[in-house]
Amino acid sequence: MKIKQNILKKLDKKLGDKKWYETLKNDYISRALVFAILGSVITLCFALFNGIYGLVYKSVWYGAFAIFYIILSIQKCSLLLLYLSIFKKFNKDKNRLKREKTKIYLYNGAIFIPLTISFGVVISMFFSVGKPSITGDILAIATATYTTYKVIMAIIHFKRAIKEKDDILQALRNINMVEAITSIVLLANTLITTFGTFNTSMQTLIIILGLFACVAIISLGIYMVVKAMLKIKNDKIS
Repeated sequence: MKIKQNILKKLDKKLGDKKWYETLKNDYISRALVFAILGSVITLCFALFNGIYGLVYKSVWYGAFAIFYIILSIQKCSLLLLYLSIFKKFNKDKNRLKREKTKIYLYNGAIFIPLTISFGVVISMFFSVGKPSITGDILAIATATYTTYKVIMAIIHFKRAIKEKDDILQALRNINMVEAITSIVLLANTLITTFGTFNTSMQTLIIILGLFACVAIISLGIYMVVKAMLKIKNDKIS
C-alpha cells in the first residue's frame, strides 16, 4: 500500500494539472477502458503468437484460436469507441446515456453467440482431425502466463463491475470472462500435447472442457441480451 501511495504522490506532482490525468484518477470507467486497450494489445500479441505457431506447425487449432482472440480484441476496441461516442452526445442527458450503455451491453452479448458457434467448430475438429500439433515449451509457457493474467483480470473486473453496476463495465467484464474461459481450454490442450500423453481420455477431457466453454459463453450471451432487452423495455415504460 505504501508503494502505491508513493507512486500516486509522484504522479500527482508531475501530472496533477493535466485534465486527462484527473479523469483517469477519479473516473473508474475511463481508467478501466484505458487498461482495456492495453489488454487488447496483449491479446493481439498473443493471438499473433498463436497464429505464427499455427502456420509453422500447420495447426488449424491454434490458427482458429488466434482469429478468436483477434475478434475479442476488436470487440473491446469497439466497446471503447462506442462508449466515447455516446458519452460525447449524451453526457448531459444521464437517462439517455444510461439507455445507450444498455444497448452497447446488448450488442456485446449478441456477439458472443456467433463467436460461440465458431468456437464450437474448432472443438469439433478434434473429432475429425484428432491430435493438434505439438508446439513445444515456448508456447506452453506463453499460454500459461497469458491464461494466469486473464483469469486474474477477469476476477478483478468481476468484483469491481458488481460494485459499480455500470453496463459498460459489465460488458467489459464479460469479454474478460470469455477470454479467460477460452484461455483455460487452450492451456489444457497445450500442456497435454507438449508435456503429457495425448490419449483418448485426454482428448475426451479437452472436448468436454471445450463444450463447457461453449455452453458458458452462449449462456452468458443470452443472459446479456435478455437482461438488456428487459432493462430497455422497463425504462421505456417508466
